[in-house]
Amino acid sequence: MSTIQHLIESLRAGVDLGSHNVEIQMLYEHWLKSDSWAARSEALPLVVGVDPALWRSYLEAGELAATEESLWDVYQRDAGIAAESERVAVDQLVAFFRAQQVEMPASFSRLYEFIRQTTLTAVPDPAERAAVSTRPEETEAVLGAALALVASMPDRCRDEHGFVAGERIAKLIMQSAVRWFPLQAPTMTETEMATLIDKWLD
Repeated sequence: MSTIQHLIESLRAGVDLGSHNVEIQMLYEHWLKSDSWAARSEALPLVVGVDPALWRSYLEAGELAATEESLWDVYQRDAGIAAESERVAVDQLVAFFRAQQVEMPASFSRLYEFIRQTTLTAVPDPAERAAVSTRPEETEAVLGAALALVASMPDRCRDEHGFVAGERIAKLIMQSAVRWFPLQAPTMTETEMATLIDKWLD
């Protein structure tokens, strides 16, 4: 076991890595909207599986401050981090800790992989890309809702062949449209949402 693995495991005392409860899902749904995190105050607690807002109190309660200090020293050195506040790309963070054979929290991994599927695939047609860019807030809301639904009810988002399907997700979004679009009704139709989601799925 590497030094980083050992330190991470020590910091995870009482953390349920396999948890998919709503609170944990919402935590990672919120943080994974950003593509980079502050190296020490955000990245480390999220890798451990703790809300950054509760990180200091968590360390104090478990008398883990010295362990966190050791982890920071090793991470800063091995990852070439210049300062605590330096922004670290989430992709680089995941690659680094996976290379150290550190298991990521289940909700983190599930949402991260979904985001990779939905955001790394470009919209191929220029006209479609332009249409999407004219309503970025609604596009973001649709994709955010899709991410949350896949995390919270994956079985209902899959078709009869077991594949994540835009049509299924769009239907679920429209059934609870007030939740996802509290200020005004979406301008996209259910079919347009399904097409958008499918375009961004691998």
